[in-house]
Amino acid sequence: MGTYASATFAVNSPFFIAKNITFKVHPGAAGKQAVAFRISADTATFLGCRFLGAQDTLYDHLGRHYYKDCYIEGSVDFIFGNGLSLFEVGKS
Repeated sequence: MGTYASATFAVNSPFFIAKNITFKVHPGAAGKQAVAFRISADTATFLGCRFLGAQDTLYDHLGRHYYKDCYIEGSVDFIFGNGLSLFEVGKS
């Protein structure tokens, strides 16, 4: 299947906005890639979202993206890709 097609949720459309949503993947066999979310579009925004997985959780594939107050959990290469992204965390 490959990493690109393994995403639980994938976005290919520009100007995508997600707010307070959890994207979660339950990986199968140990050591296998399991992408919780793949973004392959430009100008996406994520506000207060959670990305939960193990290996390759967030595939920041292509485009420019903004993540504000998001929680990203994984064990190996949990954020990867060629996207140009800004990750911002507010003061607690």
